[in-house]
Amino acid sequence: MEIWIIAGICAFLIFIAGIVILFFPARRKIGAILTSAGMLLLVGSIIGIIVSFSHYQQVQNDVFNYSSKGTSQATPEETKTYKVNFEDSADNIKKKITTVTVEKKETYSTSASKPVDGSITIALEITNNAVKTLETYPNQGQLEANKLDLNGGDAVLSNFDTTEIKPGETAKGKIVFPVDNLDKVSDISWISYSFLSYLKDSSTPITTETGKIELK
Repeated sequence: MEIWIIAGICAFLIFIAGIVILFFPARRKIGAILTSAGMLLLVGSIIGIIVSFSHYQQVQNDVFNYSSKGTSQATPEETKTYKVNFEDSADNIKKKITTVTVEKKETYSTSASKPVDGSITIALEITNNAVKTLETYPNQGQLEANKLDLNGGDAVLSNFDTTEIKPGETAKGKIVFPVDNLDKVSDISWISYSFLSYLKDSSTPITTETGKIELK
């Protein structure tokens, strides 16, 4: 939705610029083109915002309906939280994982649009000790575990909402990876997690890789 909002603002500015140029006789043709283009882009942006908002509302409704509906047969539930001690300060960016929670419980995956058997949740802290703002995307990371390879956390279930961390600041949150075909919590005995970050105005990625973290 953010992209459509930005596009709408740009379209509005183009539209206004076109109207202003119309007052100059020598450039009225350019003004007419800009005005028409701005109007078309503005209409397209409004439609895009409406469609994106409708999709977001549908996802929220699906989660709510799944959470509130009863099940005819109770399923065994199990949760275990493991304390871990992962810390990495490479590139003046401190990444810290304090806990990993494995849950055997029916969970609605918004990315798959269906209920799955459980989830793996990573409690993550990121401190920016660099001189530039850090752009980080832990929710788009990759999680490996026993016979699992998951790309991207669930955008609705996760609560690590920060993508920009200013110098000296710390961001905390949890990344939730829905897991299908999980029989029991003990099936997950290790994880490996990786994600990308970038310093402001740099196209060189900073890769965080935890390596194999044993859960015990």
